[in-house]
Amino acid sequence: MSRLVSEMERAGVARKVTDRVDKRVVRVHATAKGLRALERGRAMRIEAIERLLADLDEGDLGTLDRAVAVIEDRLGARAAPWRSHGGPRGQRPLDC
Repeated sequence: MSRLVSEMERAGVARKVTDRVDKRVVRVHATAKGLRALERGRAMRIEAIERLLADLDEGDLGTLDRAVAVIEDRLGARAAPWRSHGGPRGQRPLDC
């Protein structure tokens, strides 16, 4: 893990911050460059999923939505926080 974090730091996408209270703890924060990379990756994944689902009819979309709800219920709210607080910019990531 420490090698991965060091590589991310060298690439400028993350920075290490020593905890003020417990100096043994090192937290990893995304830099602005890292946040942009994360957002680009997320947007690419959403676009790919939207392309896969684009030709589904309303019935299939309803079935998929119900299946996602069952999975979210099994995993808990942490798997789909947008269901409880409106998500990024108030929308679910895959509103179709």
